[in-house]
Amino acid sequence: MTPETTGLDLLHAVEQTLVNEVGPLLAEGAPSSDARFKVLMAASAIRMVMREWRLRDELAALTARAGGHGGLVAAIRAGEHDADAALHAALLADAELRTSISRPGAV
Repeated sequence: MTPETTGLDLLHAVEQTLVNEVGPLLAEGAPSSDARFKVLMAASAIRMVMREWRLRDELAALTARAGGHGGLVAAIRAGEHDADAALHAALLADAELRTSISRPGAV
């Protein structure tokens, strides 16, 4: 690893190895479909972490704009923000961003 290599670079290399090298070997040797599923699940988890890492600053900014996590949930449940259009927009943006991390293309 060089100073220019980031954690994201390493995750990408692992994900590519799992998908392009290990997965096909498991399919050819067919030890079990369970083993191939686990490799693909690991690769999917790595891709999700990579997307979340790339968007971490944007997620933090949206959380701050929505008032943080503190008592916000309780206040919303109590109806204290029912007419707060700015909060609604920030929460919607947060939900869309988080969905783009876990299910890209779903938004």
